[in-house]
Amino acid sequence: MNVIQWYPGHMVKAKKIIKEHLKVIDLAIELVDARVPKASRNPDLVTIVENKASVLVLNKVDLADPVTTQKWLEYYQSRELPAIAIATHQKASINEFNKWLKKRLETIISKQREKGRINYIPKIMVMGIPNVGKSSLINSLVGRAGAKTANKPGVTKAQQWIKMKDFYLLDLPGVLWPKFSDQEIGYRLAATGAIGDHVFSMEDVSNWLLDFLKNNYPEQVSARYKIDLNQSNHNLEDKANQELFSLIGRARGCLILGGQVDLSKLAVMFLKEFREGRIGRISLEGPDQS
Repeated sequence: MNVIQWYPGHMVKAKKIIKEHLKVIDLAIELVDARVPKASRNPDLVTIVENKASVLVLNKVDLADPVTTQKWLEYYQSRELPAIAIATHQKASINEFNKWLKKRLETIISKQREKGRINYIPKIMVMGIPNVGKSSLINSLVGRAGAKTANKPGVTKAQQWIKMKDFYLLDLPGVLWPKFSDQEIGYRLAATGAIGDHVFSMEDVSNWLLDFLKNNYPEQVSARYKIDLNQSNHNLEDKANQELFSLIGRARGCLILGGQVDLSKLAVMFLKEFREGRIGRISLEGPDQS
């Protein structure tokens, strides 16, 4: 499999901007993908804000394995790191986050009043890697399309302050780090869409993803692609990827002349269905792997 690396120039600028604004920030909201909470945490950002009040928001919880998500929340709680699991497109989820944020803002304002700053307006920074839902969260908080959104990385390319009723909100571009020391992290991020599809082999990543799913979520794969395991003497994890992709490709009509499976088309389809949660609620890592 090919090495996955991606670090556009605007990310270098974003990292510098974070450092410049940090001294005036009262709260750092760090978004991660609930399916890959560890892989989607930029270690550079963690280091930069380690002495700043912060909260870790596990977004896209509706796509993640609920049992694994609960383990992650318990893991962070045991390390005294505030963490919340949300889905930005679900109103009830955003309402819960708003309640938490309101209490946090009240604490910040109270401390500033003790210092004589009566009309203090808190400043919040929203940060994270690309495509974890920063702009969607901001739009949910603002109640209007205050920041551009798209289901692809790198949409926000410049910082912008957004004036809210009770606080200022700083939106920043998604920031990856220059080099993945562990290529497993690269594949997890590629599978979830944090890295642009144009910088890696989608066939490689779909192969990696199928390996993971057939060993960890075989029932979901079987159900989604109508693979009857009762007709085989082997478990799904015993089947070669080539055989499984042949079954999936034929079931989805990803064929070319001669009846052969179109692997390029299949890879795009397979990753799209995973990212949209069509295969099931799946997490690609748990706390025991951290």
